[in-house]
Parts: sequence; C-alpha cells; structure tokens
Amino acid sequence: MGITLTRKTVGNIAKAFAEPKKLSYLQRIDMIAVALGFENQAALMATLKEDEKPAEPNVLIDYSGYSEITARAHSDDYLIDTEVDARPYLVKATAEAIEDLMICGWGGDYPADRIYEEALDARCQQAISLGIYLDLRPHGPTGDAIGYEVSIKEYEVKAWLKKHRPEVLAALPAFEGDDIEPDM
Repeated sequence: MGITLTRKTVGNIAKAFAEPKKLSYLQRIDMIAVALGFENQAALMATLKEDEKPAEPNVLIDYSGYSEITARAHSDDYLIDTEVDARPYLVKATAEAIEDLMICGWGGDYPADRIYEEALDARCQQAISLGIYLDLRPHGPTGDAIGYEVSIKEYEVKAWLKKHRPEVLAALPAFEGDDIEPDM
C-alpha cells in the first residue's frame, strides 16, 4: 500500500500522535521530519510544498437524482452529533469499499470515516459544522485529542444500493443473516 506524503498528511500524523502530551503540534511535526531525515519541520514542509500540484477545483455533483440517505456523525465528546449526507460516498464507493464498511460493522472505524470525508468534500453543511468544531476544539478538557465517529445503518445502505447501484450490491459477499429489511 503506497502513501502519498503531503503537508496535510504530515499534519494529520502529528495530530494522531498526541503522545507525549508535553509536545506541541509543531514539535511533533519536527519529530516526524527528523525521523524522515529532514533537519526540521520547515525543511520537510518546504520540500513537500515544492512537490505538490495545485489542487484541482472541487466540482460539486448534483445528487438530486439519488434518494437521500444519511449517516450519523458525532465528535468524540458528543457536543456535535449530526446526520451527514452519505450520497457523495455511496455514489463513488467501490464494492470493496462497501465490503470494508460492512466488515467494520457499518461504523466506528476508518472505512466509515470516508462517508464523512466525502460529505465534507461535497460541502455538506453538517459535515462542515463538525469539521469546524474539530478545528476549533482539537483537545478536550483532559488534553486528549477530539476526533469523530461515523456510522450508517446496514439496511439503509443495502436498500440504497439496490435502487441506485445494484451492480455494487450484487458484488458484495453475502453474510449469514444478510437482508435489506431492518430487524424488528
């Protein structure tokens, strides 16, 4: 699995490694830079900036032809608890991506995070609100990083795929007890 190293990736790595808590965000980036063989974070970021292409414009897609489906997204401290548009994710998701989502139990892990990320890219107001909150309050009262979790209902995903992307639904492996109807 290849990883493209960008300034954003380095920033995300620094956020992910909140230990030791006594180090600032920039000090953690310095540690990453040195581990990668750079003198400091400034040298690393300058090198990465040179390698980056200008961002392509974010073309908004009209999702009005697809029935609505939402996923629950909340900050780890539950101060933001909202529903985000799942269509941007589901329109693009491969069968493998949906299978990963299925394997993680439809939420609470990285495959589900993609739903929020796609909603954010599509400028979903609820996703933007959660993102702003996370930017403004990166740490809780105990100093722990505040992240987010996303979950979506299995039967809603399968019903949506049946209607809009039956080829993806057909490509998913069957698990015992699979059906499109919710448990009553």
